[in-house]
Amino acid sequence: MLTVRDAAARVGERTETILEWIRSGRLQARVVGGRYVIREEDLKQALSDEHPAFPVEWQRTSTGDPMPDWVRLIREERESH
Repeated sequence: MLTVRDAAARVGERTETILEWIRSGRLQARVVGGRYVIREEDLKQALSDEHPAFPVEWQRTSTGDPMPDWVRLIREERESH
């Protein structure tokens, strides 16, 4: 079993991202002692192609180009100020 922090470190994401995956249903988790715990199999399933982070139609722009990483671009913009 993994904690939210362990799962985030394992997949290179922020803990907030893992919590959002749990809330949205993308990642199965159980509550033990008031905290989420995650099975490694459930984490692997959440990362599989069967459960993309966004719907397929959101992964490309209207011109067919890959969608920019808006979150990264906004973070970089904020950090530059």
